[in-house]
Amino acid sequence: MAKFVLGGIDYPFDTDHLTNREVIALEKATGASIGYLVDSFNANGGTGRDAFFWLARRRLGEHIEYAELEYNYAALRFIPDTTPTPEPGQDTAPEQPDPTEAPHNGAPPNTANA
Repeated sequence: MAKFVLGGIDYPFDTDHLTNREVIALEKATGASIGYLVDSFNANGGTGRDAFFWLARRRLGEHIEYAELEYNYAALRFIPDTTPTPEPGQDTAPEQPDPTEAPHNGAPPNTANA
């Protein structure tokens, strides 16, 4: 999962899921459209970074007002999620061995108790 890091504290941020309420809260708090905020964030713009850092903190239960958000801008880092996203329809479960086949280690099967 992606995260913001400030002062040694991690603020996880799932960039793939925004609820309708979060979008409304972001637009209301910033006065900007969600499209502008996403574009600003992707361009490392201040408004976008502030908006999504504020949201990450609110998701962790901090009830900070957007207008009160203040931090050392140069110290805030955003670390994207580097986990590959599976393609639609791609099976992400590890392949399981066929339960009808006995494991084969190169030795003949033990038939002494058969």
